[in-house]
Amino acid sequence: MHFLPVFMDIMFPLESFVITRTLKTEDLEWALQNVKVTRKIVILTYTSSFPRPELTMLKSCKYIELQQSWLKICAVNDFMEEWKTGNFPSLRYMLIRSAGFHWYWYDHILGFKRNEMKQLGVRRRLVIDENLSIECTGGVDIQSDNGTKATMQMDRVFSDWFELFVWKE
Repeated sequence: MHFLPVFMDIMFPLESFVITRTLKTEDLEWALQNVKVTRKIVILTYTSSFPRPELTMLKSCKYIELQQSWLKICAVNDFMEEWKTGNFPSLRYMLIRSAGFHWYWYDHILGFKRNEMKQLGVRRRLVIDENLSIECTGGVDIQSDNGTKATMQMDRVFSDWFELFVWKE
C-alpha cells in the first residue's frame, strides 16, 4: 500500500504529522518535500535500511522527533551547523533517538563531546505552546549566529538520545 495517495489532496499546512510505520523510500521523501508541518512531526522507523530523512526538509516545524532514525553523529552535527546559521527559525525542540550513535574519540556536535552534553545542570522547562512543554536537565548552552540561545543535551532519558532545546526568551 502506498502512502502517497493519502496526502495528494492536502493544500494547507498540517499542525502535526506522525509517521509510525515503515514506508517506502519514495513515499517518505514525497511527504517530507510536499507536506508542510507547522507544529510537530514525529517519525518512527524500525529498520536500518530505512532512508535517513533529510533534516533540512523539516524547516517549518517547531517540534521534531525522530525515533529509531539510524542517523549518525556527523548528520546531527551537519544539522546543528545549519541550525547555527539560522536556517530553522521555527524550531523550538528536537529529539533524535538513533541506534546509529556510535561515539568515537573524534566525534562531536558543534565541537562538544558526548560527556559535555550529558552534564546535569539547571532544570528548565521549555514551553513550546500551551499544550506542549519539555524539561531540560542540563547539557551545554550554545548560541546561533543570529543570537538565538539553545541547549544541546545527550542521554537525558536513554543513552541514544540527542535533544535540542531552543530558548526564545
